[in-house]
Amino acid sequence: MGLVEVMKQFTEIKSDVSGTVASVDSESGATVVPGTVLVTVDEG
Repeated sequence: MGLVEVMKQFTEIKSDVSGTVASVDSESGATVVPGTVLVTVDEG
């Protein structure tokens, strides 16, 4: 689905569902914690 960068290290983000990204719910550069919604996916 995408990549998250932390201190020049990139981590792949995978989705458990297939579909289309409906919205990006986190701002670039924002601090997030586990459980934070990063994107919303319309299944389909």
